[in-house]
Amino acid sequence: MNTIKVDVKELKGTYLDYAVSLSQTSTKTFLEDGEVCYKVFSEEHGDFFNELYEPSMDWSQGGPLIDKYQVVFDTDPFSNSNQAPFHTQHGATIWARIPDTKTWFEGSTHLVAASKAVVAHVLGFSVDIPRELK
Repeated sequence: MNTIKVDVKELKGTYLDYAVSLSQTSTKTFLEDGEVCYKVFSEEHGDFFNELYEPSMDWSQGGPLIDKYQVVFDTDPFSNSNQAPFHTQHGATIWARIPDTKTWFEGSTHLVAASKAVVAHVLGFSVDIPRELK
């Protein structure tokens, strides 16, 4: 498989979801009809399922990762203000990190920011992504 190295901070869409799948030992990826599909293990059902794996967009998939890694969020982690985040309206930038780490990851949503934080925590700051992903 021909791959490219991508900085975690630059990941989005299918690239980000693919990287999250690599970071989870219970997730298997495979090619089907020229597309990358995700086979995810469901602990609840004790089996794999073939539904699209989109943890950066689907709360049922990304939400448990937020709990598992205890992801913390902020809207302005670089501010000297002691105020808690006060908005997450459309267009607000969300920042996420894993406790005991210093690097914040930016996203347009909580799931995008959390997905980047999880990938970096598990795989490092860059990942190899198949070139054929769009």
